[in-house]
Amino acid sequence: AEPGSQHQLTWARFFAAVAGSEADFQLLGSLLDGTARIDGLEVDQELRWAFLSPLASHGAADEAAVDAELARDDTASGKRHHVRCLASRPSEAVKAQAWAAVVESDRLSNALVEATITGFEQASQRELLAPYADRYFAVIERIWAERSIQIGMHVVRGLFPSLQDSPETLAATDAWLSGHEDAAPALRRLVLEARDDLARVLRGQECDARA
Repeated sequence: AEPGSQHQLTWARFFAAVAGSEADFQLLGSLLDGTARIDGLEVDQELRWAFLSPLASHGAADEAAVDAELARDDTASGKRHHVRCLASRPSEAVKAQAWAAVVESDRLSNALVEATITGFEQASQRELLAPYADRYFAVIERIWAERSIQIGMHVVRGLFPSLQDSPETLAATDAWLSGHEDAAPALRRLVLEARDDLARVLRGQECDARA
């Protein structure tokens, strides 16, 4: 891409989004600390967060690094990025803390709940998140009853165990639906939508397996 162009900026964001190798992480880290530069690419604050995000989610940036970035960008947007990056780190303790912050506490704002959930759900952490599938079905009715409609929607949509794309998760969803026929209609509708999306994914996997 031409230096300084919108295409170059788009490429940089895409590269950060798909980064997965040690070499990728080394380059992102070097761009953040200034030891590497790409001609024409201005690493502004939003791009810094875009680079830090995959480093955090793959364990290449620790809490101190994420906190240091918040110190550079102590704004509402920076706080959202901060909690998202913290929740994205690949650790059982981190996931437990993020889950508790959303599910067991009502201290986070709508925006920070959404950011925490976004960080919590990482496609590269399927096994780490597996224990939360059953917990999801155990808490959603309480969350829906006790929290605001917006936070309820964030939790029901965002924490649905879609990464556990297996017949077992589909069966667990059907079991919840059949066992909660009197649940709030809006809650059931959200779970049904998530169930349909999961069923569609499983059908696609079956087609791929037969191909």
